[in-house]
Amino acid sequence: MAQRSMPVLTRVAATSAAAVSTRAGARLWPSAAGSAALTSSRCQFSTSGTSRASSHKHRRASPFGDASYFSTRQLVALTAAGLGLLCAHELLVHGNDGRHVLQLEAPPGERSGIIPAGEGGVPGTTRKDPATGTELPEYLPLPLSAAGTRSQELSLIGLGVRTVSFLSVRVYVAGLYLDASALKKVKGNLPTLAAAGSAEEIIRLLADAGVPFVVRIVPVRSTDFNHLRDGFTRSVQARLKNARKAKAISPQADEEISASLQELKAIFPPSKLPKGSALDVVIHPRGLGGRSRMALSLEQDGKVIGTLEPPPAGTEAANAGWSVGKELLLAYVADKNEISTPLKQSVIEGLRANLV
Repeated sequence: MAQRSMPVLTRVAATSAAAVSTRAGARLWPSAAGSAALTSSRCQFSTSGTSRASSHKHRRASPFGDASYFSTRQLVALTAAGLGLLCAHELLVHGNDGRHVLQLEAPPGERSGIIPAGEGGVPGTTRKDPATGTELPEYLPLPLSAAGTRSQELSLIGLGVRTVSFLSVRVYVAGLYLDASALKKVKGNLPTLAAAGSAEEIIRLLADAGVPFVVRIVPVRSTDFNHLRDGFTRSVQARLKNARKAKAISPQADEEISASLQELKAIFPPSKLPKGSALDVVIHPRGLGGRSRMALSLEQDGKVIGTLEPPPAGTEAANAGWSVGKELLLAYVADKNEISTPLKQSVIEGLRANLV
């Protein structure tokens, strides 16, 4: 719209300047006033009057003196420029028909820091991590890996920063997404946070019911997939170690999960993960009926990088509900030694808002 208004803007600004300059010229040099004219096609001034006025300046003095002459010329120029700017403002802001046409903001989805929401007509709102300022979308479209589920989109239930070492070096921001509609459907069958005693128990119940999850990871410093892989592996190994001590896993199931953990390494590409990029760790169900077996997929830029299948149906690990994907998911909200304390606390608040 602004570009289409420019020819009109040029004509209006030129006409305004011509009117002021001509009237001023008539006062100073009546003989030269009529020679300042607009051309009919391009609205350009004729220079004949200006040339004669310039020569008159040397042959006869201005009625107002030289000083007044120069100050008056400056006043005329400023007045013409002001009128031109006023016309420009009116045309750009209101257009020829008075409608507001000037847009200072970018179109939806192109604003800085804004990530468009998924399908379903959900506004592209974001939530900011207080520690790093990293913004994550409130909603994600259903991942490709979870296309077989009945979910439509996933909602952000909590987010927080992951730190390492005693220096608390910030590595990435993680956001936990789940199907909010599924959460509402099973709300009556879920215990409250107080009754369950932990967010880990509620997430476990949802995973066993086949609710898909996404852990979106956004690095706050450049890293690579190998570092993430090693961190994920250590987190699952720590949970297996605790399960052995508590005798909560059979030797056969332990062996099956340990073998699956070795397979996890194969789905990570040997490449960098730049600062600010997004990696989605998708935890999604396999099979129908009974306790769901949860697979783990990596997705980036709308593409599936790799998938780790859960233990086959009928194995001890599958019968007991063990899978690498589910254990990694639970490691983020574990009762003890969670991957990210800020994320866990944020998830607790999000679950409380939906379950209380």
